Amino acid sequence: MESLEDRALLSASAGLAGALPMSNTVPAVYGMAMPGTAAAAAAASQLELHAPENVPLGKPVAVWLTAEDAQGHVVRNYTGPVTVASSDPSAALPTNVRFYNGRAVFQVTFNTLGAGTTLTVTDNANATLTGTATINVVDPNVVTQFAILAPHKASTGTPVTVRVVALNGLNYPVSSYNGTAVVESSETGAVPASVTFVNGVAKFQATFNTADPDATVTVTDGSVSKMVTINVVDPSAVTQFALLAPRNAPTGTPVTVRVVALNGENRPALSYNGTADVSTNPQGATLPANVTFVNGVATFQVTFNTANANTTLTVTDSVNTSLTKTATINVVDPSVVTRFALLLPPYVPKGAPVTVRVAALNGLGGLVSNYSGPATVTSSDGAAVLPAGNTVTFTNGIAAFQVTWNTLGSQTLTVADSPTNPTVTATGTTLVRNFGRFR
Repeated sequence: MESLEDRALLSASAGLAGALPMSNTVPAVYGMAMPGTAAAAAAASQLELHAPENVPLGKPVAVWLTAEDAQGHVVRNYTGPVTVASSDPSAALPTNVRFYNGRAVFQVTFNTLGAGTTLTVTDNANATLTGTATINVVDPNVVTQFAILAPHKASTGTPVTVRVVALNGLNYPVSSYNGTAVVESSETGAVPASVTFVNGVAKFQATFNTADPDATVTVTDGSVSKMVTINVVDPSAVTQFALLAPRNAPTGTPVTVRVVALNGENRPALSYNGTADVSTNPQGATLPANVTFVNGVATFQVTFNTANANTTLTVTDSVNTSLTKTATINVVDPSVVTRFALLLPPYVPKGAPVTVRVAALNGLGGLVSNYSGPATVTSSDGAAVLPAGNTVTFTNGIAAFQVTWNTLGSQTLTVADSPTNPTVTATGTTLVRNFGRFR
């Protein structure tokens, strides 16, 4: 017996069959051709011309051509032919260019200089189907610009090498150029008056004697000119200090600090032998009032006497107070416990005692050997057997005790300093298993 769904399907099929014409072809569906049929291809509505923006005079260049529809898709059944024309009356052009799979490649040789030379292709059967490109035809032997290769930084009194390359409109070196160019600088006498090119390249030296972050070198030949900027620094002039101090320091113990005088190139100013004042905040540290540099380096010792996480150490040139450097140091009291390190196995057996160790550490991560506690021990396992009175004492900064866990699963153990410093605490997690499975 037919169901309602079967009847509906048969009815829809019959209606569709009656609506379709009786033929041996099946129409394309959603623009896709069914097997054994051919879908109507979109007609070419534009010719896309791909040509280089700059081309050399008298040399053939390749040009790509694509036939596209209104959506920019390649029309692969388009074969042309097309006619090629140019605003250059002397250009060597092909005739009747044909397409393959909607694309064509041909060569053109331009023989007339011009920045606005046009190249046009037109369908032979449809004059409205066309494409145009604008091309700059340049003489590869004519210099249109210079490229200057010079260091970004230079030291006073030290010559630096500058190279100049003559380029054409294609940004290629013009090896046939052997002209002479005028050389100028922002500092009188820093460069030669002129330079001669050999095979398109010129080389000279520039020596600046005055520090200048914006020193310039300019090379000019007629209308072709190029300027470059160089940061000239005095290697003997100190522009900053580099302060080498520890990030963490203990109270009462001297630490070594080094200061290096740097020039504008971030290099040591070896000729600097000046004096700098030393200070700290908070005050109270044992330190020299000032230090003297030898070959650009000063070394001294500082003993901090007050614990402070943000202690600053400042070194300032005794003459030039704008030349200064500050470092922030975490000064800690090595005898003060700031945290516990808890050594707890990741897995423990249920009902069996396990040894646990705790170390008392200071702010530097060192062991506080004179710490004796006491500390309080607690656990998330309410049935755990803990040390007597839930309290342990330390020997030489270390406590060792036993714990027996009696509840399966993940359990925590916490050791806290009591009662002097309840913020000093450590918590560890372990997994309690049945003894047989644990083994």
